[in-house]
Amino acid sequence: MNILLTGGTGFIGKNFVNLLVNTNHSVLVLTRSRSKKIKNINFLRSNLNLSKLSLKKIKKFKPSIIINLAWEGIPNFGKSISQKNKIDQINFFKKILTIKEIKKVISIGSCWEYKKKGGLCKESDKTNSKTYFTKAKLSIRSYIEKECKIKNINFLWFRLFYVFGPYQRKGSLIPFVIKQITKNKSLEKINLKNQNDFIYVNDCCKIIYYSIKKKMPSGIYNIGSGNLTSVYEIVSILLKFFKKKKLKCLNKFNNSVFASTSKLKRYIKYKNKTKINNDVIKTIKYYE
Repeated sequence: MNILLTGGTGFIGKNFVNLLVNTNHSVLVLTRSRSKKIKNINFLRSNLNLSKLSLKKIKKFKPSIIINLAWEGIPNFGKSISQKNKIDQINFFKKILTIKEIKKVISIGSCWEYKKKGGLCKESDKTNSKTYFTKAKLSIRSYIEKECKIKNINFLWFRLFYVFGPYQRKGSLIPFVIKQITKNKSLEKINLKNQNDFIYVNDCCKIIYYSIKKKMPSGIYNIGSGNLTSVYEIVSILLKFFKKKKLKCLNKFNNSVFASTSKLKRYIKYKNKTKINNDVIKTIKYYE
């Protein structure tokens, strides 16, 4: 299959590209920076506001699958950047969905789209349009869904929960704690009692990859472990690895959400392979 990928140089994108290398798929990655071909992976220097030349090259490539992992500006989720992402992505799909060979579109949402602040989240639950970020995500999903329905294109919207692993930004939990521990600095900003539905990035990427060939009805699907893991457990693994004593942290409990994965498992038969201890250690070794 010919796959067009956006966001291929981001956190999840880099891990996904590594998964696609040496497959029988031909991949074209949109990137704002210059990149050299890697085996079956080609790069096209372009932003989401496709020029006529870029669109022409993509049409010549004849993608049958679009995988959209793009989101600019993380961790800034303010009004300006959220609005920019919304406009850029809608403009991108206005142009890209004119390509007749496209059979499937896979795009990434977020567990923050749910209105719930704690507990199990099902795909049918109410959504939250009160933040700039979630409002933009919901608008993008609504636009793609409408256009794909008109053009009879299979559309999958994956709501990701708390993905971690290699290439994550330095301000994220694990790389931040590694930095603080190795420099003997305080962890006072870390809330040990907080819990999240953590899923290792390779497991997340495999699910997206499996969905390329699977016949799945258009719709929303959660990607998470389906379990809550405390920040205390993750920090404990890090402290033990670096042979450090417990450092001072916050101890204020926050509710959190976790994914119902039953809908996804109807179509993708996988066991949750996220093993926090092993996957945290693999992440540590990447950042060392």
